Amino acid sequence: MRVRRLELARYGAFEGRSVEFGTGLSLVLGGNETGKSTTLDALADLLWSIPLNSSRSYRFSRQALALRADLLLPDETELRVERVASGLSDPVTRAGIAEVWQGDGDDRSLWKTSFGLSHEALRAGGRDLCQAKGDLASLIFRARSGHSVHGILEDLSARADALYRSHRNNKNVEARRALAEYEEAKTEAEQAMARAHQVMDVRAAVERAKADLSQRRAEAGTAKIEHDTWSAKLRIAGAVRDLARLRARAAELRAAGPYLLGEDLAAWEEAAGQLQALDEILADVERQREKVGEQSAAVTVEHEVLAEQSAITLLAHECTARTEGMTTAETARTDADRLDHEAAVLLSGLTGTDDLPVADALSRLWLGEDRIAELDAVAAKLDEADQELATAEQTLSAALRQEAADSRGQAAPPPESIAALREAVDSLKVPGSASAAFNEALHAAHEATSERAALLTSAGLPANTTLGAVPSVNAVRTSGDRLVACEEAERAAQRAVELAARQVDKLEKRLRVSGDHDVPTPTAVADARAGRDRLVDDVVRAWVTGVPATNAPDLPVAVERAVRQADHVADLLSEHREAVAARAGLLAQITAAQAEAADAAGQADAAASELAGARDAWTAVWRPAGVAAPPPAEADAYRALLVDALAAEGRATAARDLVEDLHPQAEQQRAYLTEVLARAGRPRPGADPDSLLAAAEQVLAEDDDARASRAVAERMRTLREEAQHQRDQASATRASADAKWRGALTAAGLPTSSPAGWYRRRDVVAQARVLHTDAKRRRDEAGVLQERYEIFAGELARVTARLGIDLTADPAETTALLADRLQAAQQARTRSDDFEARLAALEKDIESTARRRQSALDELADLGGRTGTGDLERAAGRGRHLAELEERVAKHTEIVRAALPDLDVEQVVSELADADAESLRSAAASAAERAQAADEALDRAFTDHVRLTQQYQELTTRPGAAELHAKAEEKLSALAERVEEYLVVEIQRTVLRDELEAYERKHASPLLDAAGRILEQLTEGRYVGLRPVHGKDGRSLRVVGADEQAHAPDELSEGTADQAFLALRLAGIASLQEKRVARGLPTLPVVLDDVLMTFDDARAAAAIRVMAELAERWQIIVLSHHTHIRQVAEGLGLAGVTVSELVAPAALEPTRAAEEVRAAIREGAAREEVAPVHIARPSQAQDLTAVRVWARQNGFSVKERGRVPSDVIKAYEAANA
Repeated sequence: MRVRRLELARYGAFEGRSVEFGTGLSLVLGGNETGKSTTLDALADLLWSIPLNSSRSYRFSRQALALRADLLLPDETELRVERVASGLSDPVTRAGIAEVWQGDGDDRSLWKTSFGLSHEALRAGGRDLCQAKGDLASLIFRARSGHSVHGILEDLSARADALYRSHRNNKNVEARRALAEYEEAKTEAEQAMARAHQVMDVRAAVERAKADLSQRRAEAGTAKIEHDTWSAKLRIAGAVRDLARLRARAAELRAAGPYLLGEDLAAWEEAAGQLQALDEILADVERQREKVGEQSAAVTVEHEVLAEQSAITLLAHECTARTEGMTTAETARTDADRLDHEAAVLLSGLTGTDDLPVADALSRLWLGEDRIAELDAVAAKLDEADQELATAEQTLSAALRQEAADSRGQAAPPPESIAALREAVDSLKVPGSASAAFNEALHAAHEATSERAALLTSAGLPANTTLGAVPSVNAVRTSGDRLVACEEAERAAQRAVELAARQVDKLEKRLRVSGDHDVPTPTAVADARAGRDRLVDDVVRAWVTGVPATNAPDLPVAVERAVRQADHVADLLSEHREAVAARAGLLAQITAAQAEAADAAGQADAAASELAGARDAWTAVWRPAGVAAPPPAEADAYRALLVDALAAEGRATAARDLVEDLHPQAEQQRAYLTEVLARAGRPRPGADPDSLLAAAEQVLAEDDDARASRAVAERMRTLREEAQHQRDQASATRASADAKWRGALTAAGLPTSSPAGWYRRRDVVAQARVLHTDAKRRRDEAGVLQERYEIFAGELARVTARLGIDLTADPAETTALLADRLQAAQQARTRSDDFEARLAALEKDIESTARRRQSALDELADLGGRTGTGDLERAAGRGRHLAELEERVAKHTEIVRAALPDLDVEQVVSELADADAESLRSAAASAAERAQAADEALDRAFTDHVRLTQQYQELTTRPGAAELHAKAEEKLSALAERVEEYLVVEIQRTVLRDELEAYERKHASPLLDAAGRILEQLTEGRYVGLRPVHGKDGRSLRVVGADEQAHAPDELSEGTADQAFLALRLAGIASLQEKRVARGLPTLPVVLDDVLMTFDDARAAAAIRVMAELAERWQIIVLSHHTHIRQVAEGLGLAGVTVSELVAPAALEPTRAAEEVRAAIREGAAREEVAPVHIARPSQAQDLTAVRVWARQNGFSVKERGRVPSDVIKAYEAANA
């Protein structure tokens, strides 16, 4: 995101100040008091908010502060915004705008410390970074993924210290405690043990027996492996002989002549197949070319019809219009005759004859526009005089009736009763009276009761519900969130149970349909061998103990059967190794799926239990209120309704109490008003206050009317006289108008008639004149249509004559015939062109196929030359046969390798290919005998070990000695574990610490690498990197020069140190910006205030060059009071660098001499500070639509949407000032 323009509308000391920024690096230059620091604060407030204690609210109050800006978002959208104390909005519509650049963890302080830096902040932050402090220290001093490694190292150190610490002979560590406990237990065991020397001798014998048992087990294992190997060789001897025969046959094929294999065989098959396919394609294309040529020859194109295409098209297009035009012409002539007849009928009543032509009749009766207007005016004046006379007559009659009615009077009540009644009414109607307050309280109680009933009804409760204590917002939200979370967890657990059950069913179904149920499992092999070993152990045990064979006559047979069964199961397992592996994998998946299903079921039960508890808690939250618990989603609205209902109930109770308090006073006022009405002659006993008040107001109104009755009567007499005078004037005016009317009729040569008769005669003549004009227009239209038809008929005759077509009586039929001929000719031409194109395409196909066929022949010839054979087909046959033999050889080889995985296949083949079956069986039998002898020796060693172990246990388990000996052994084991753990932890800690330090030295932080590259550019290659150092005082940074000498920042010049700090900060900003983009947030503008203060011109130019490159990715704004920076930047000639200069502050107008001001300050008489100005926000922004219209009319170029340039707005305001 980039800020294109910033306007300090009302901010700090400025009003209407604008600063333009470019799309890349922006250099804003200005001296003191021009607003550089203010601009930095303004950008911070624009991006985040105007703080409550804003330091810029000294001229304008915080509520009056306003900033406006034009933003360019990452998607190239331009956005005009305004920041005020209440938030960010559109300056035109005042609608709120989302601050899309703010993400989780973003705030003003982070931006100020990382993106908006002054020179002081840059130096302070740089010194902290060099001392392993500050916001970027963790990124600099730890290599990638180093955080977790440091945590592990700290854990190892803590564990090592807990196990053993050598200093001060610490006895509290675990190793020393274990050693003391062992020594104590050992002393007790030695003191209590009897016959210790004998125990030691027996224990030595046990150890020897144990070593002998291990040796015998190894010998038995070796003998068994040898036996299994010879058994496998005997079993696969046939497969080995087949393998040898297949290899011999393959060798014979290779010696028989050339052969094609691999890519050569595939190339021959592809080329041969392609050649055959191309021959078929070539023959097919030749047949198509012959067929298309015949079709093309059969097509005939009428070129003379195509030459008249435009004429035929125009005739077909105009035919309907011209034919219908003739019909329309006939209709127009008929309508013209009818209209003239209607006009003649109208005029016959005026002329007295039907034979007079309409034109002659109109010439006699038409008076002309002027005469008609004159007669209309005179008639209108006569009508107006008649209406005025009628109105005067009505007014006079009404005045006479009103005068007669007002002459009748009515007796009025006594004046003192009227005065008392008026006083009583005024006291009732005065604001704050007891009656008014009583009525207001009744109304308030009714409204509050109705509001409570409506709220309870909205909440789904009866209107008479009694409410208790409503739960708090926090309790409702906490319990509701828990219930929603538990419901979601329970649904998720149920879904997991269903998914796990479906997975188990799916796997079991795959197991059922696998078809390998008869194949033994590895468990079956182990069970068979275990059964065999148990029977062998029984035989050995019976032999050792001297049990006669007659006691178990079936035992040898069972042993033999078990041995055969174990070998049979093992053979089946070897033959179906892949099926067994697949089945075992499937069974393992089923077991895992069943475990997951059981775990999911347990989690579902736990989730259901948790949900039940959450529901009980949710119900308990609402129980004190005396209502049922609502759904959590509606809880806030439900609670708000209950709270409002309780409030309404309180208002209703208060209103009812007020009614009770005011009732005596209101009743007293009602009684007094009843008494006064009775004295005025209008008794109303028992009436309610409203009726009494209405009756009193009616009496007062009647009294007011009675007092004015005489004045009204006098007024009516005056009105009657005026009405009589107006009637006489209207009568005279009417007589004058009638005389003028008669004179006008005589002048026009018309008989005497009323204005209504004249109006009828005028309208009849005018209507006849309109009809006659319309008839004439229709006859003219008919003539035009007749002329067009004749032109059409002439062109149709010319075309038909040229094409030799007979002209029919019906033009439509002739034009249709011409259109059909034209369409047929066009279709013939289209087919002819299509055939020609198809023939050309077929010719190209033939050429292409011929080239492809020749290419295939060339490939075969090249293959024959490369393989040295002329008969490629026979060589390909030998190659296919040889490939089949090699495939069979590979299968037999795999069988041999599976049977004897530990032996070389070639060795097995050379050994067994020519071996006879008898020698193999003899070798296998010898191996079996050796395995049996080894098993017997193992049994004897096992018996001796058991005997000696039992003897040792008898000696060491005497009362007291055995327990103490076991305790000592336990303590010794614990001591060994602690010592071993300490040694392991110490080795791990030492190795990890050394490796981590070496890794951090070798793998510098990426941020340091980036900062080093920037530093190299800033210092023009003098300093090229930054190195972390781990010393006795902790970690720190050193600046490394091109000579590889490291320097602390304090050892550098002030400017070079600032350049190192700037390199670190720019690299850190780049890392932070990349993280923002990865989080889907826009980059933020970077503002640097006077960071080039200590840079000379050369390094200032280098810094500008570096920041210009970075500004291509995110906006950088540099504020500086060094105006020579402009010359430095312009001298670089970089694109995308914008230089703006702030306007110098206006000169202060002195109110008096400086010495007088200082004297006033000393005396405490200086002028008081002016309070901040509070300015209301404008209700409506500049009408940009009107600005754009004015700008286009006056030659300015503006966009349809977005920002209007400030110079255009200023010109518009100046033009409309």
